[in-house]
Amino acid sequence: MKTIQVTIDESLLAKVDQVSQDLNTTRSAFIREALKLALEQ
Repeated sequence: MKTIQVTIDESLLAKVDQVSQDLNTTRSAFIREALKLALEQ
């Protein structure tokens, strides 16, 4: 796996962090899954 750096709006990051916490997962895992789903569409 490779580490990347991404710039993200603070309000979007807050939403990502909240959903990640609600799903009991990490920020990175949530973003990876979201990207996979977006690419499949």
